[in-house]
Amino acid sequence: MLERRLYFHIDWLLIAALFALSAVGLTTIYSATGGPSSVYWTQIYAIGLGLLAMLVCLAIDYRSLGDKSHLIYLGVVLALAGVLFFGDVRGGSRRWIDLGVFNVQPSEF
Repeated sequence: MLERRLYFHIDWLLIAALFALSAVGLTTIYSATGGPSSVYWTQIYAIGLGLLAMLVCLAIDYRSLGDKSHLIYLGVVLALAGVLFFGDVRGGSRRWIDLGVFNVQPSEF
């Protein structure tokens, strides 16, 4: 999945800085809430999800995304059109698609 030659091009200092910043954030939440609270565990899950997303981004070759950019654009346009039919009205405007577990705002893409 991850090519061995990419291993040498990873900025390990940046990865270490990300872990240090995450540790400082977790320490701040831990001390502000008086122990492991729901906010603390939510932050730990978010860090894990971010690491998973980073690994996925490392595994995907960006040139293949460029080759499929027409299909990605078509998918985003269809999602924007889907807001007209399936979107939720919030704050006086229709902009979110409710997928049950989470909401998607296609205009962000």
